[in-house]
Amino acid sequence: MRLLPIFLLRLRPKRPIGAAIIVLASLLILGGCSARKAPPSASSAGDLIVLGRENMQAQNFERARAAFNRILQEYPESNLRSVALISLADSFYASKEYDEAKFQYDKFVQLYPVNPQTPRAYYFLAMCDYNRLASVDRDQIEAENALANFRRLVRQFPDTPLSAEAGPKVTELETRLARKELLVARFHYSGSNYQSAIPRFLGLLKDYPKAPAAAAALYYLADSYRREENFRKAGMALRRLIRSHPKSRYHKKARSLLRKLPKLAQSASKTR
Repeated sequence: MRLLPIFLLRLRPKRPIGAAIIVLASLLILGGCSARKAPPSASSAGDLIVLGRENMQAQNFERARAAFNRILQEYPESNLRSVALISLADSFYASKEYDEAKFQYDKFVQLYPVNPQTPRAYYFLAMCDYNRLASVDRDQIEAENALANFRRLVRQFPDTPLSAEAGPKVTELETRLARKELLVARFHYSGSNYQSAIPRFLGLLKDYPKAPAAAAALYYLADSYRREENFRKAGMALRRLIRSHPKSRYHKKARSLLRKLPKLAQSASKTR
């Protein structure tokens, strides 16, 4: 049986007393996985949650969504609305309908910024884009969106297990996006278009200072400044590279290039 997102991560966060009904509703589905047809109009919100989860387990996502949507439409005061909304998002994620899943997870974090399930909503909101990453030579909008939401998760909920899971993905995405930016910057550099290359190198260093590509960015930034005859800034960039990336393959090259700069630039960079 295919597991759904709500069961993938067996979290045990501390829940407020008011959320106890959410836990109970989640446990009720464990008694069986058979799918049922559309409920009668008199079904309670609790009945609809159980019905929706049973259909989720059976991968009958249309019937599951019908049950969850009834809660959202017919029970405006129910404490189970948050459960219905994130379960609706889960149903789209499970069927790889990532655009709709993103819409529902984003709605959840907007409506329930401090709900016990909010960290999970952020995680899967990011995963909707992470699952669709393009090759590094293509547009990286999915990587940018995934990184933004993983960062929000880590920043707002640093102590949750999901933040620990997001950490390596943040590093991976920063590395990927820095590589992409380096490719573009070096394209301009190779064409001697230093005025376009320099802002790209600077942007990479600002946004992804710990990425492996940062050392290369500093070296080519320095050389771009040198070719523009801005020797002071070239010296500053080389000194930063030597200081911050002692094990980089650009370390020796930076020392060599620094020696070639006019003495004034070397002197100015030492004061920084």
